[in-house]
Amino acid sequence: MNPKQNTVQELLVRAEHAKTQGQDAVARALWLSAIDLDHNNAMIHRELTLSFGEQLDNTPALHHAHMWFLAQPAAPEARWVYGLMLYRANQLDYAIKILTPLSQSHPTWHNINLVMAKIHFTQRTLNLSDFYFKQAVLQTTHSPQEEASTRWEYAMQQLTEGRYADGWDNHEARLKSIGWAQLHLCPLPAPTWAGESLSNKTIVVHGEQGIGDEIMYASMLPDLLAQGAHVILACHAAIANLMRTSFPNILVFEHPRGLDNIEQWQQGTMPDWWYQLLSDGVQIDYQIPMGSLAHLLRRDVNQFTKTPYLVPDINRQTAMENTLRARAQEQGISLKDKQRIALAWCGNLDNPHGRAKSIDLEALDNLGHIANTHNAVFISLQNRQYGDQALEALANDLLPIVDMSPYTDQFTDTLALASTCNHIITIDTSYAHLCGAAGLPTLMLLRRNCDWRWGWTRQDSDWYDSLELIRQDIDGDWEPVIKKTEEKLLKWLTSN
Repeated sequence: MNPKQNTVQELLVRAEHAKTQGQDAVARALWLSAIDLDHNNAMIHRELTLSFGEQLDNTPALHHAHMWFLAQPAAPEARWVYGLMLYRANQLDYAIKILTPLSQSHPTWHNINLVMAKIHFTQRTLNLSDFYFKQAVLQTTHSPQEEASTRWEYAMQQLTEGRYADGWDNHEARLKSIGWAQLHLCPLPAPTWAGESLSNKTIVVHGEQGIGDEIMYASMLPDLLAQGAHVILACHAAIANLMRTSFPNILVFEHPRGLDNIEQWQQGTMPDWWYQLLSDGVQIDYQIPMGSLAHLLRRDVNQFTKTPYLVPDINRQTAMENTLRARAQEQGISLKDKQRIALAWCGNLDNPHGRAKSIDLEALDNLGHIANTHNAVFISLQNRQYGDQALEALANDLLPIVDMSPYTDQFTDTLALASTCNHIITIDTSYAHLCGAAGLPTLMLLRRNCDWRWGWTRQDSDWYDSLELIRQDIDGDWEPVIKKTEEKLLKWLTSN
């Protein structure tokens, strides 16, 4: 063995020891030293690919996956991992090129069908993604957890396409795939409603996922009332008063969230409101998670009523009007004889999905010019998390906009505020659901790779009749969307 080979071997032995000791950073450093001496060593590139991949350090992981594949093009594992790294890097065309031969030569390779389905779904080659999803379901029937995860992913395609019956059936797999804890659900000790007669029966509906989800699924509460049910709703605290106003015949409780609550529920301790019901002698016949209502009540597009179901609180409207006027005066903005345009532009910037659907206010400066020249003003719907951006936009002369963030913690106040406006412009956030559910004229600016509930091509919605969608044609390209929004705003402000 020559000195160079001896050094490489020594480095590999030390790296393996560091790996077994859990010293991953040390192991990576040793492998990197070894690969500098032996550039085409497939085994070292493999270790570096997996190590960087586990750290979600995608750039070096992709590089070493490529080198590994070049060194061992006939090795199924090298092809598989390279394809995965390409998928992770959003190089989807090349990922398909690499993974398709593997799916043909090794059709039972673990997760190959699911990954191929997800890639084709993102590419919108829906006939191919549908084929691979079906293969993936068959491939995972031996593992209930994997099958649930696969069915959940498949539901996203089916619901996006409006294939509601099959989509909702697979959507039920979320209870196992995502899990009750991450859905913020509570395993209530009562039978799950499966479509039985609800005449004179009591059913507890408990909220899940985000506030927008709870608002959207609340569209089916009138269906339960129409069946003669006594409905009890446990929902997010921020919308509890809104639900009480909108559904006076429903008993509404604030459903707590958080890890401490979830741990207690998993141990069998139920929320306080559940024990209150029992102590009051309420006979609970059924319970159901909100997201499961659609499985029973929205299996066909003709079952979507689109009837507005949220109602602004009249007293809160009056209070918010007074607050708005005072707030506008504080910020040096006149509301007199001006059209009001409610605006929401920001999702949760702490995660990639929230950032992708948000818009920088600087990109909306021409909306501000249109408003200034056509006697209009923007009213911010954003809460405290990002409300200060409105103050910055006003200070920098980007938009004539009133920051109302200190007064919109409760959605009953947000709806009261929105209802004082002539039009609403929003991104895909809970405010779109709020305004759509109240029947307010709402324009939603939508990223191309949007959520399943908005479909991929239409300009309207199966959920809300007053909602109009403007979509990106290219991921991340907001410019054409904003241009169309400017045209809409100008039309609103110049029409009599």
